[in-house]
Amino acid sequence: MEEQSEEMKKMKAAVQFCYVPYPYNKGVLSKILLDCFSQFTLENKISSIVVDDATTNDAMMNVLMDKLETSYLILGGDFLHMRCSVHILNLIVRDGLDVIDFAICKVRDCVAFWMSTPKRIETFEQACRLLNVTKPKRVSLDCKTRWNTTYDLLATFLPFKEVFNKLKCLYRRLNFDVPSDHDWQMATLDHINELLAIAGILDPRNKMNCVVHYFKKSYGDDANAKVERVRNNLYNLFDEYKSKCNVNERSPMEAQFEDLGDEDDFARTKRQKIDYVPIKREIDQYLESQNLLEDKEFSILAWWKRDQRYPTLRKVAKRHSCNSCLIGYFGKCI
Repeated sequence: MEEQSEEMKKMKAAVQFCYVPYPYNKGVLSKILLDCFSQFTLENKISSIVVDDATTNDAMMNVLMDKLETSYLILGGDFLHMRCSVHILNLIVRDGLDVIDFAICKVRDCVAFWMSTPKRIETFEQACRLLNVTKPKRVSLDCKTRWNTTYDLLATFLPFKEVFNKLKCLYRRLNFDVPSDHDWQMATLDHINELLAIAGILDPRNKMNCVVHYFKKSYGDDANAKVERVRNNLYNLFDEYKSKCNVNERSPMEAQFEDLGDEDDFARTKRQKIDYVPIKREIDQYLESQNLLEDKEFSILAWWKRDQRYPTLRKVAKRHSCNSCLIGYFGKCI
């Protein structure tokens, strides 16, 4: 049994690094791969090929499907083309980071200024000692196409907010900008979490349930306060769109009276009594209505396009529900 388990041990290896000549089109890429497969006798041993989500790669995979013997592929090649989930996740997070890009740029520029020369690094270290703040052991700027390096940059330098402010006071003649308090707050990434949370609520299959579930996992005892903050921001966002769109919330009975035009004294008295009846807000109606059932064919954007019951929320969803399509990654992103 020990020998058998040793033989079945999972292994990985880099078979070959290949030079790819220009142009990088489907024909060139597929030929490079097929030559590599042939060199190592792998043509009939391929399970899946993982590639970035790019149109050239899609075209290349179509060529490979025609060239490889389908009888040796899993389910005739149904699993041959696998899209790199890491690349997709990187695209998702980059879209989220674009929301606070102005704040990230200010932090990045400030770090770049003080880490650019040995003299400035020494001045930065002196300010750290003055404020009793431990200087970061490893200092490097982020790569804009790698969201994890941006996260590392922010996580490293967020504790140095006061150091940068002190340097600005001591060296006013130097031409560098310090991020404002609002910039630092945005750079904590909390606002990205809230935007994703609001996007999740705009999925009529999940609403608040998704936020409550993942916030409990991520924030523990602080989850309730975080959930309430997201709820308040959702209501604020709703009110903002309502004021801009000038959408009136009327009860069906009120609409009937207004459609009648001229009204007699009795009708006017009846309508005035209705005015005292509190009307449940559109957003409350949405949140309190029953969640939709799961459906693999369900499209969030198509649902909001068809729905006419929530005109203001429909406007909000038009702007923000694209992030709801990423709800499968929601737990990882928060």
